[in-house]
Amino acid sequence: MQTTLDCLVCFMRQALAAARLGTEDQALQRRVVEEAGRLLGRVDFSRTPPENAVALYRMIAELTGRPDPFAALKRQSNDFALGLRDRIRARIEAAGDPLLAAVRFAICANIIDYAAQHEFDAARTMAGCSEQGFVFSEYEAFARAVGEAG
Repeated sequence: MQTTLDCLVCFMRQALAAARLGTEDQALQRRVVEEAGRLLGRVDFSRTPPENAVALYRMIAELTGRPDPFAALKRQSNDFALGLRDRIRARIEAAGDPLLAAVRFAICANIIDYAAQHEFDAARTMAGCSEQGFVFSEYEAFARAVGEAG
């Protein structure tokens, strides 16, 4: 996926969220947002959003002195996932197709992205996501490849 104009709004929201997590100093938060605006004026639309985000997050780290403003949220997310591990493992093992169940849970876990979303409820997402229907156009080929890999 290439960066689009809609991505610019998301980048700015991410910059503000990261600035607020990185510092309580409102003047510094404003400086981060202003610098984000300058960076976004030079975004490369032929690149993916994560590729373009590198410069944004590097600038935020330099200005706030916090290399990863989302570190505490990541720790909480990891603790949350570890708390679910036994229940998810049991659901996977009890499923008619354990590989498909594991793929579904992996997709759900991959949705957790605190930077890209304004508000996020991991528990609600995991509960609802595992019941949603997904389109797996290549699942059979994937399952065969996994089986052949042993």
